[in-house]
Amino acid sequence: MLLTNNQIYQFYKNIYMLDGDLKLPIKISFKIQKNKNTLQPLAEEIEKALMTLYSQYGEYNDNGKILIHQEYIEKCNREIEELMNITQEVYILKIQLSELEDSLYVSNDTMKALMFMIQEEKED
Repeated sequence: MLLTNNQIYQFYKNIYMLDGDLKLPIKISFKIQKNKNTLQPLAEEIEKALMTLYSQYGEYNDNGKILIHQEYIEKCNREIEELMNITQEVYILKIQLSELEDSLYVSNDTMKALMFMIQEEKED
């Protein structure tokens, strides 16, 4: 699946928040965990690149937050956008929608977190 760094980062953050939230059949849990394991190192690389940009164009304040210097905000934002628009081929295990139908009831937030890996069956 071709994903942007932004999608990878967001999908990982969303799926990470599901830890322990659901009781799922083993087949579905396995796919979710495999996808999480696939996305984690990619998200960490993206986070590292973001931290490099932030430290290049800003400095830490007394609260431990990075503040971007006013004169570099536009340039930093352009570089962040460039980084987040890079695409990567990522192998994602799909979950058939029919696998979920009888398995669980999920909140909208949970379904949103899983949507990138759900594949609807084609009707005849």
